[in-house]
Amino acid sequence: MKKTIISIALFALSPTIFADSFNGDVVRALFTTTIKNNEPQNEVLILENNKKNIFFFTELRNMQGRTVIHRWEYNGKVIKEKKIKVSKKRVRVSSSHSLSPKQTGKWTVVVTNDKGWPLKAAIFKYVTKGKK
Repeated sequence: MKKTIISIALFALSPTIFADSFNGDVVRALFTTTIKNNEPQNEVLILENNKKNIFFFTELRNMQGRTVIHRWEYNGKVIKEKKIKVSKKRVRVSSSHSLSPKQTGKWTVVVTNDKGWPLKAAIFKYVTKGKK
């Protein structure tokens, strides 16, 4: 009985504690090699290391007046962050990174709010050409 009461109490508190994470929405978040007319032209899950440039595309809704951050991570280490000020109700934004052919492994971009709270994450694998 006590476990049930504790679970209900934590569930009841969690929307209050995490309310900031539910404001607005990351509608789409993906890696791509090409953006045309502000739209990704493909989705990358695995990229061979003969290609050096990659973009991270996000579509945001109802986040006007806020800042989101694209936090680029390589094998768990933060490489760079790009702050994006959201000015409209619906925006499509991207950041890019030039990859070194030696930086094979797992790449992640975490979309966070200005307080560092994660909103969405995506991963791609950078591999030696011919090896998947």
